[in-house]
Amino acid sequence: MFKSYKLYLLLFLILITLLSCEGSKNKLNVAKASKLIKSDTNLTIIDVRTSGEYFLENIDGSINIDVLSANFSSRVGMLDKTNSYFLYSQNPTRVQTALQMMTNLGFSNVYILNGNYKDLLNLLLTNENI
Repeated sequence: MFKSYKLYLLLFLILITLLSCEGSKNKLNVAKASKLIKSDTNLTIIDVRTSGEYFLENIDGSINIDVLSANFSSRVGMLDKTNSYFLYSQNPTRVQTALQMMTNLGFSNVYILNGNYKDLLNLLLTNENI
C-alpha cells in the first residue's frame, strides 16, 4: 500500500513537471546561484531532497523540505510568499516539481539551480568565483 502511494505521488510529480511551462527566468547557473546565495541575506535556501540525503550533505544555512513528502505543500504554504527562495536537489525533476508547486501556491520569487548541485556546493565551500 505505502509503495503504491509513493509510486502514484512520484508519477503525479513527474506529470506536473512535464506540464509545467515555467520559463528560464527562475533557473540559475552555478555562478549566478552562488552569487545569489552569497549576496541575498533574506534568501531562504530549501533543499527539496529526502532528510537522509540532506543530512549526508547540504548547503550551509539551508532548510530541508522533502518535495516527495505528503506534507510538502503544507510546509511551504507556511512560508512568506513575498520572500525569495532558492531550491536545490541533485535531481532536476524534483527541484522543477517543487518550483511548480510553490508557483501554484502563489510564490513568485523562487529560483532553482540549472546545473550540477555538486559544482555549486564546491564553489560555495571554496569561495571561488566562476
